[in-house]
Amino acid sequence: MRGLAERPSELAAEVGGGEVRGARERRHVERFAEACVDDVLRAQQVSFGRDGCHGFQVNLAVILGSAVDTWATVAVAIGTIGAVAYALFRDLVVTPRRRPKLELRFDRGGNDQVIVETDEGSQAAYARLRVANRGGRDTADDVVVMVTELRRLENSETRPIGLPLAWSGSRPPLTVASVHPGSERHVDLLHLSEAVPVQLDLNPQPTGGRGVLEAGAYEISVEVRARNADAICYSVPVSWDGKWPGTSSVWDHLLVDPPRKVR
Repeated sequence: MRGLAERPSELAAEVGGGEVRGARERRHVERFAEACVDDVLRAQQVSFGRDGCHGFQVNLAVILGSAVDTWATVAVAIGTIGAVAYALFRDLVVTPRRRPKLELRFDRGGNDQVIVETDEGSQAAYARLRVANRGGRDTADDVVVMVTELRRLENSETRPIGLPLAWSGSRPPLTVASVHPGSERHVDLLHLSEAVPVQLDLNPQPTGGRGVLEAGAYEISVEVRARNADAICYSVPVSWDGKWPGTSSVWDHLLVDPPRKVR
């Protein structure tokens, strides 16, 4: 509400004129508020995005860390692939090439036919087989030479045996041994003396005389086994005329032929 004038009206001469503005002078205009700019946050404070008056921030530590993690993952993957490739190469190439390769041998000369003293003080003629492992291979472990059956050729009589032979010179008799690469070991096949007819050197000895050979011709089926080698089967021909002429000419009456590989 307007109040009453407390002072009398001013005369026209008392009212001052207004100031003249320049042609280019603008009126008083309120400008738009400008966006504020605060301090830029550090990399640890802001990663990406817009916070208040801040613009987009690039966090180099996060980018570098992500890159390191990526390359670390790639390196682990490459290492895993390399380990798998080496394992396949070892299993498919190296291991088969080093796997023991066993062979059964016999020679009528040398130490395959020997005369030894028995515990009773008499002499006995022993026929031995040699188990050989090829050179450049691994050691054959837990090698066992099994007699699977004995077949008499005259009447085709077959005796199942299924017992191991004893390794030569082992006391007490052992049936399990190792054969190193490039080496041989003897195993006793059979023996003959004045008191004992031809007898297979099985351990233990079978009951019922199944390991005794009367006069006649036989084929002895033998299998060579090992924990880390393939099993091999052989047939060993043996013949005896039933005589004991003494140690000087015993091998003329007891004939053992070299093993023939069956499979």
